Amino acid sequence: MFGRASAILTILASCVVAPAWSQIAFVTNEHGNLDIAVASDDGRSYTMLTTSDDAEAAPAWSPDGTSLTYTASSHGNIDIFRMTAAGGSVVRLTDSPDQDAESAWSPDGSRIAFSSDRTGSWDVYVMSADGDDIRQITTHAAIDWCPTWSPDGTEIAFTSTRSGMASVMVMGADGSDLRFLAGAPYSCADPVWSPDGRWIAFRGATDANHEICVVPAGGGSVSNISAHPAGDHEPAWSPNGSEIAFTSDRDGGMAVYVMNATGNGAVRRVTPEGIAAWAPTWAGSPEPFAVSPRDRHVTTWGAIRAR
Repeated sequence: MFGRASAILTILASCVVAPAWSQIAFVTNEHGNLDIAVASDDGRSYTMLTTSDDAEAAPAWSPDGTSLTYTASSHGNIDIFRMTAAGGSVVRLTDSPDQDAESAWSPDGSRIAFSSDRTGSWDVYVMSADGDDIRQITTHAAIDWCPTWSPDGTEIAFTSTRSGMASVMVMGADGSDLRFLAGAPYSCADPVWSPDGRWIAFRGATDANHEICVVPAGGGSVSNISAHPAGDHEPAWSPNGSEIAFTSDRDGGMAVYVMNATGNGAVRRVTPEGIAAWAPTWAGSPEPFAVSPRDRHVTTWGAIRAR
């Protein structure tokens, strides 16, 4: 068991053009501290987005690929921030004396779900994309964390310990209609919805090993698609649903890999040798284009169509 009118764009020779969805953001400690970087999904290049002395982690792309939310401890506490896809224009979204983490954008980009222990127990909350209108969605004594939206924005999957161990649960976006999806006797976490809404991928633990698994979003049998003796964690679907990025220590250290969503075929590493990398998240829109000087930060310009 176990993602108009004719246009002419002139690009300087020093720049490259790539679809924004070819970018995978991840966390690394390359500089001795937790930072966020972005790599091409073919593994040929990567760029640091943050290089501060603070710890930045848990990146999440906005649906249009123009910005990311992430957690940072820059004020002596973990809060949620937003930055552009180039790593600039940082905005603090939460300012709580407690811990706020694990942000996830709604498909229309208007809301952000996140986890917080601001009431004494970890629960799922939702706020507007600018950090206002914070609402508590779960109110359970167990730990509820790792929220992820369904592609139509009507449901949220999350990890919970309310069954006695980590399990994947699904609820309406307002907290209603709670249902169990996957869990005991296995430990399951890190759920993420496929772009077509049919599947939920997650990390499933069996026999002290962690695998990438998928289950029908409506419920059903769990399939182990990574099937590797190493530890595999933190799945992230490609925007078209054909591939899944994930974290693994299969080469001896934590790195980000990409595999076919069926688990078949070759697995490729997309983060470089010599650095630890984890928590991948794939830029979500199949329309915007990123324009970037070689070996510099990625700048997203938006969708350009020609008829």
